[in-house]
Amino acid sequence: MKTPYDWKSDLAGVIQNYVSLKQRTGLKFEAQERYLRHFDTFYYSNGFDGITLTKGKRLIRQYI
Repeated sequence: MKTPYDWKSDLAGVIQNYVSLKQRTGLKFEAQERYLRHFDTFYYSNGFDGITLTKGKRLIRQYI
């Protein structure tokens, strides 16, 4: 049994709703959820906040 992930960032609610929607439509959405967990950890750990991704280039360069 996998351990539930503790969503951390301000985007947590939005991401969880998105994942839940995809899973309710019948998709496993496991790999995609894993990528979103990594992004959530990155977003939180690097001090980004809010639910609007306004720091586009900087955010993406750091994440990639």
